[in-house]
Amino acid sequence: MGSHHHKEPKRSSLSRDTSAASKAKKKKADDYARLLAERINMYQSNGITSLTAIANKLTDQCVEKPRGKYNWSKTDVRRLIDRLEGLQLYSETSLGRFFNWD
Repeated sequence: MGSHHHKEPKRSSLSRDTSAASKAKKKKADDYARLLAERINMYQSNGITSLTAIANKLTDQCVEKPRGKYNWSKTDVRRLIDRLEGLQLYSETSLGRFFNWD
């Protein structure tokens, strides 16, 4: 009986494409968050500081969400803030000091 050799699986072009698609999706989300950062900062400077109040303001002003809807929730705003923190566009010394984390 012959010995059994296991070949390393080839990395398919599909997995490379998926990685590229994932990077493109992240870049699109990051770019969109950057566009909204100034608006969020303006709201907070005007006393709109809770996640719910910001979500309501975004909804009232018909600001489109990344997937094309307009009904913002406080969870959506929290995720946006988390993304901005990851991009270092949000910190305790900028937007964070205004927040009321309802």
